[in-house]
Amino acid sequence: MTAFRYVVRDANGRTLRGVMEMQDRASILSLFREQRYHIVSVDSATVVEVAFQRILDQFSGIKRENIVLFTRQLSTLVRSGLPLAQALESLALQERNPKFQAIIGTIKDDIEKGKPFSEALARYRHLFSHLFIGMVQAGESAGILADVLERLSRLGLQELEIRTKLRAAFTYPVILVGVAMLVLGFL
Repeated sequence: MTAFRYVVRDANGRTLRGVMEMQDRASILSLFREQRYHIVSVDSATVVEVAFQRILDQFSGIKRENIVLFTRQLSTLVRSGLPLAQALESLALQERNPKFQAIIGTIKDDIEKGKPFSEALARYRHLFSHLFIGMVQAGESAGILADVLERLSRLGLQELEIRTKLRAAFTYPVILVGVAMLVLGFL
């Protein structure tokens, strides 16, 4: 895959910039045309720009809670018999975070083009772990995608609980150390 730096405008005239990895320049141009963006520029990105974009994506405002909720809702929709592309479209329409909404839309477009769900998720490794992508791939090949998504959502909820407990456990000692440092500094 090759990384491209892009500048596009949406239907409201808002300018969007970023770096995206695609097979070739024609693929990224067709993706933006399908999403009805006005393309300002698409150029090859440097290694530094790709690294910087990955760092920005880590802090992009897409929280773990969003991904866990997305996984749980997708599991429910797929279990009810809704085709995967339709389920993703429904979730994209409900998503409030515009960046995550665009990511879900891109994943849906990849699936409609014939890519496996796990391959579409693999484009966003900063959001979906290797375990997540691997389990989805196994679920696709075994025909139990809904079950796998349910397990992943439960695993995500457990991870969130552990993070919350750890954060709470470390808050008090950090405050004590901070106060101790202030007192020592004052003395």
